[in-house]
Amino acid sequence: MNQLEKDGIETIKNCKDDVNCNNIGFLDGSSTSFKIKTKKNDREYYFSEIYPILKDNIETNEIRKKAQNIITTLDKFISQKESFSNAIKQLPRGKYYYFSGISICRINNNKKRK
Repeated sequence: MNQLEKDGIETIKNCKDDVNCNNIGFLDGSSTSFKIKTKKNDREYYFSEIYPILKDNIETNEIRKKAQNIITTLDKFISQKESFSNAIKQLPRGKYYYFSGISICRINNNKKRK
């Protein structure tokens, strides 16, 4: 929790409440939402197309940068890729589809369970 506090988890503004942040346009992509519930706060946030920090994908807007730092810290402890992989492994064999806007994702789960 200490790193999340340093990242600004208790003081982050909601992007939709800030004109500069809210006016950033995105294509029909993914989004991240999270809920912050502490002794001081109980709020939900939504950010379009925000991802953990990798090489050159550092946000320039301060609110989005704060959200990106929070998501990066969370990803260190709760790997999104690993969680997704584990969820897929729990599904029965078959083909699965995910639709989002104009994007379609097909997952072939062909592995037999031991």
